[in-house]
Amino acid sequence: MELTVIILTHNEELRIRDCIKSAMPLDAQILVLDEHSTDATCSIARSLGARVIDVPADVKGFGHKRRFAVSKANTDLVLHLDSDERITKELVDELKDLTGKLSENTVIEIPRLTYLFGTPIRHCGWYPDFKRRLYDRRHTDFDEKLVHEDVPLPDDTKVIRLKNPLLHYSYPNLESFWRKQAVYAALWGENRARAGRTTSLAMIPLRSLFCFIRTYVFRKGFLDGRAGLWLSIANMGYEAAKYLSLYQCSKDSGTKSKDPD
Repeated sequence: MELTVIILTHNEELRIRDCIKSAMPLDAQILVLDEHSTDATCSIARSLGARVIDVPADVKGFGHKRRFAVSKANTDLVLHLDSDERITKELVDELKDLTGKLSENTVIEIPRLTYLFGTPIRHCGWYPDFKRRLYDRRHTDFDEKLVHEDVPLPDDTKVIRLKNPLLHYSYPNLESFWRKQAVYAALWGENRARAGRTTSLAMIPLRSLFCFIRTYVFRKGFLDGRAGLWLSIANMGYEAAKYLSLYQCSKDSGTKSKDPD
């Protein structure tokens, strides 16, 4: 299939090689959108045959970056990867089986298995974690959210869910977990505030407590053992950080409307 694999990067010299190599069996074009890396990310990507372009100064947020990268692809069919994700041989085979079978209005959802400090998380709401990653840009594209961006589905969309997962090595250690969660929480709050949302400080502890119960009990985090308990507690903190960010951003912007969630 004529396909472009799009990867967003920023100082990913430790992970970009494995990411690109995992995608190479697809025989696709590799497009890396790099946000001013100061390490060897770009040189490594180029050495593996990837085309590397820089993020323009006026392109902000993950959704906007993905849309910009799509506009620079040489094919209409695009597959998005994160630098901390890997395509397994089984997933490659499953994707290749789709060759010639995809219509323009088809969107492919791929399950993603995330590893927390080397442990795969199969509950807690983290698996199968289907992501819309493969589609024809003539039919749809990512929205422009700052974080937690997604691919909207027009009314005539045909969705195919694959069986084999992307492997997501997002959190190799505690530092990486808190660093990424802090960035996501800040962007989430800013994105909600831009949409005119707000919240109250009094509701934040209740939201956080419910988040723990939802992750550990309703989403069966207890089945992931100690890792599930750790993640459930951490999710509680992330929920508080998200809404504290929203509270501060909406206060700074003078937003008056109420958050309905």
